[in-house]
Amino acid sequence: MNKDVNIVSKGIFYNEDNKILLLKITNDTVYDLPGGHLHFGESIEQGLYRECLEETGLKVKKAVKIGETNHKKPKHFFFVTKWIGKDIILQLEEVEKYKWINIEDYKSYNLTTGAKDGLKFAKKYISSSK
Repeated sequence: MNKDVNIVSKGIFYNEDNKILLLKITNDTVYDLPGGHLHFGESIEQGLYRECLEETGLKVKKAVKIGETNHKKPKHFFFVTKWIGKDIILQLEEVEKYKWINIEDYKSYNLTTGAKDGLKFAKKYISSSK
């Protein structure tokens, strides 16, 4: 069994329709971004790739780091991702449904603190890359 470390990598899946992927946590009311805690010995990128594949069935092929939080534990790293695959296959023990939303609408969702932080970074990144 791998031991998790107190670092989290989260992916911002941003599609050609300018929408962001949110995942609804199983048996909860909150939405989050794909990703999670790193295993001992993993890089932040390796943890991102593994967690996103586990939770969504989508294989990340490229990730650009767009920000990190230093103000709380666990420390979060955020990436805008490119991926392979179209069919989302949820890991139902952790995630019960998904939704593609306009990034401008993210404040109207009940989000984890990490998702709020990541979407602030994403909004800034996306608007600067247009």
